[in-house]
Amino acid sequence: MAAMPSCFRYLLLCCLALPPFAMGMDRLSLDEGWRTCGASAAAPAAALHQLLQPGQLLCVERDVTLAATPSSTQLLVLSALAASELWLDGDRIGSNGQPARQASGERPGDIDFAIHLTPQQLTVGKHHLRLLLSTQQVPARLASPFYALYLVDRQDYRAGLAWYRLPPLLLAGALGAVA
Repeated sequence: MAAMPSCFRYLLLCCLALPPFAMGMDRLSLDEGWRTCGASAAAPAAALHQLLQPGQLLCVERDVTLAATPSSTQLLVLSALAASELWLDGDRIGSNGQPARQASGERPGDIDFAIHLTPQQLTVGKHHLRLLLSTQQVPARLASPFYALYLVDRQDYRAGLAWYRLPPLLLAGALGAVA
């Protein structure tokens, strides 16, 4: 194989130096402050990654206070090995798979799931978020099937995904050109 041209070396260096999500996303993490459904407000709150375990059906809820109404569509992004149903202020806003008490009734959802929320749904003030999560298909040896839950601007999310996908595409192109 011939020596790699200098422009490809620089391209490779740029790809390795460019961190995923280089644009950065201003997102509101929603991992903390959860209680099981029906628990009193005095009950201690916990992180979702602590509450969600393999082989269970879990209903959790929390209040989310927004300081301002967003000017554009937001995404509520859930990343977990779970089937899920989500409610905002008592209205079902989405589902991913089919949660169930038994593995035979569960239909697993996608690991990454995003729900579009309009500015009208996210007005300034307090909102109630409820999740029904089912992890019947998850191996028991897995420490936590939960990865992330956050609210992010739709355009920021799309730009972040583009930056995340860019380095492998550039590397593949550079390797293809050299070969």
